[in-house]
Amino acid sequence: PFDRSTTRTSQVFVRDNALNLTTLVGAGWGPSISGDGRYVAFVAISNRMAHIFLADLRTGAKHALTKSVRRGLANGASANPVISSDGRFIAFQSEANDLVAAEDFNLLADVFVFDRLDHENQRRSRRRVDGAEQRPVPRRNRLGHRILVAAPDGCVRQAERF
Repeated sequence: PFDRSTTRTSQVFVRDNALNLTTLVGAGWGPSISGDGRYVAFVAISNRMAHIFLADLRTGAKHALTKSVRRGLANGASANPVISSDGRFIAFQSEANDLVAAEDFNLLADVFVFDRLDHENQRRSRRRVDGAEQRPVPRRNRLGHRILVAAPDGCVRQAERF
């Protein structure tokens, strides 16, 4: 899930069938769109590493969500963005250890949730489950009201309502 390739040429588009309009969001891949279609979270390369970006299709603004608590972009690759139906919360997987103040040195990916209103990331994954290290992946339920943290074996370890 953490493709460190800097040669990706994929583009993210949003199609509005009612208006018969296709909009280019930007270079990237793995998009997730809010329920009203206003926000798109996606993965893109910046500084030779995969980071999570959020585009506001109403204003045209785009910004990185994977920012270090110290300065600049995070120090690890990120992937698998999942946005809540109202667009407030964006969950994603990251190998970075500087997205939150309490650093993580287990060298495994964690799930983080960015709160668009508070402009901060929070670590939501558990680093140990049943005594074994896990590489959790965020998923959104069908209604978009819960972010599920699933282990690679498919078992849901945590679900949060947003």
